[in-house]
Amino acid sequence: EIVCCDCPADFDIVAEECRGLYTTVLSQKTDTLAVSIEKCQEIEHHPIIIRNIDDQMYWMNNRWSNSVRVIGLMCNNTFKLWQWIDGSAMLFKPQKYDKELDEDCRPGNSWYLFPVAILFLVSNQTMFFADAP
Repeated sequence: EIVCCDCPADFDIVAEECRGLYTTVLSQKTDTLAVSIEKCQEIEHHPIIIRNIDDQMYWMNNRWSNSVRVIGLMCNNTFKLWQWIDGSAMLFKPQKYDKELDEDCRPGNSWYLFPVAILFLVSNQTMFFADAP
């Protein structure tokens, strides 16, 4: 048998996607999403996209769950709506965050996964978060 995979070493294949920790970046830049996109593009991938509860649980409970991870949500400047960095619509919204996700977004905001919260938004030094379920 011949098995081929385009996932980098130590990545998992989940739901036909490569998922894993590529690198750790300590950035003083305010636009951490741009830094994450740039680093992920080095291996032709993208930051975390959460399309359903299974995706959310994977990223919450994996071996990197003690680190802060950037979520691949970006602000569509034309429509002022959050969308995934691959251009797809954000159809899944974790409970407790639907209000923030339904409000008009502002460019430069970033969402994160933290060990104690599902998503975390930094908006001009104002932080919003909710407890994990």
